[in-house]
Amino acid sequence: MKTHGVSKKNKKGGFTYPKDIEKLRITGEIEGIGFQYVTQIGKIATSQNLEQSISTYREKHSINYTDFEFVEVQKNSNAVLFKKGSYTLSQSIKIPKDKVVIIAPGFRLNLTENASIISQSTLIAKGTKQEPIAFFSDTSTGGGIFVNDARSRSEIAYCTFDNLSNPNNEIWSVSGAINFNESDVTISNCVFKNNISSDKGGAIVAGNSANVNISGSLFNGNSATRGGAIAVTGNGVDFVLNNSTFVNNTATSSDGGAMYLGGANANSSITNTTVFNNKVIYTTLNQSRGGGIRIEGTRPFTISNSLIYGNVVDDGTGTNTSDIGLAPLVELTLDHSITKTIIPVLTEVGDGSDEFSTSIIEADLTSSNLMFMTSSGYVEYNSVSSSEDSPIDFGSDGNDAGSWDSGLALSLDKQDVLAANVLVFHNKPSNSIEIIHTISTPLTVEVFSILGTKLLDLKNVTQRQSIQANSLATGIYILKGKSNGKSFSKKFIIN
Repeated sequence: MKTHGVSKKNKKGGFTYPKDIEKLRITGEIEGIGFQYVTQIGKIATSQNLEQSISTYREKHSINYTDFEFVEVQKNSNAVLFKKGSYTLSQSIKIPKDKVVIIAPGFRLNLTENASIISQSTLIAKGTKQEPIAFFSDTSTGGGIFVNDARSRSEIAYCTFDNLSNPNNEIWSVSGAINFNESDVTISNCVFKNNISSDKGGAIVAGNSANVNISGSLFNGNSATRGGAIAVTGNGVDFVLNNSTFVNNTATSSDGGAMYLGGANANSSITNTTVFNNKVIYTTLNQSRGGGIRIEGTRPFTISNSLIYGNVVDDGTGTNTSDIGLAPLVELTLDHSITKTIIPVLTEVGDGSDEFSTSIIEADLTSSNLMFMTSSGYVEYNSVSSSEDSPIDFGSDGNDAGSWDSGLALSLDKQDVLAANVLVFHNKPSNSIEIIHTISTPLTVEVFSILGTKLLDLKNVTQRQSIQANSLATGIYILKGKSNGKSFSKKFIIN
């Protein structure tokens, strides 16, 4: 806690007691959610000032959800319905505990004049693909949504959050356009774009024992000082992220261009997610700031089947690659994922170390030509030669690494012509590798692990050959073949 303007010296431009008592402010912050408050110290010498202060405080904090045209209170129920339609909110709506706020598909709310939705109850906003729900600010003056200590899990689906900012007023503020504090939430098939926070988490902040599950969502063009799109703060936050895309998000002064993931909790993971073209603005080109993701805390963390690439740190004079930044005590498992720059460099020695043997950690995807497509909402790419790094078919599930499953196949270069005449796949019922080819000259094949260890060697392969795979674990393998002095390679998966 700190105070401002407390000097009692009677000098020009200084502080004079008691005349200047109203210059005093007490400011503070609740760690974890970025809840900041400012309290004015007012004179109480007259009843008029006291009554005015009490009136102002009550106005800022009073429950008022029944005052709005779009609100319908269900009789004999704790349900509060936000009706379908387009509305403008110019003052904050405040909802007490023990309610359930149900927002109808097709509800559109334009937030202006710093207005926010402040709820101590569960929020159910389930739009549909045909009738999504929209929260936006066409004047760039709207606040956001703050859910605090809700009794049950909130659900948000098929919603768009556009051009919002963190909820605040003259007395307090919280981080994030959407902030869930000690409140569980499931978010699916949503779009968060162009949201700004003056503190952490441009789009979402989760803090203090929240369980957050996000899937199928797009985060584009959000910004904050830390965690351009998402900031997870405080211990005890379960954070599970699946099938989502993060592009063009910015941390303006600290770390985590797309995501800042702090605290200590073992139940956190990222799967089938793309993090591309995000950045941190920092005083130096410190690659550990995490232009894509910054992970902190003493804990394990798992990233699977994901593409984290093309993210940078920017010092105003230049940029440097920075995909994942780690605190020293984070133990990272990077499974079937692709990235370029992780700082500190991963180590796989001794107990409690990082695991990354199935991933590419210094990838070069130049030929893939990664590009965010607004029409699809995905980061898309080209097919390349099978000899080059590519997200195509790289995931442990046989799909692409990242959120987009392209359906592409690795193309053939001049040295891979033979591969067109060879089919290789895993026959799960018989647990065998099946090789079918139409090559007329003798064929020799070798099977390698993704790390380059040779596991099998077979000469004079018949045009339909089975190889038992009992000694091979699930994962991605490379078959290299040679015939008549020409070579080829093909990837296959055992699952």
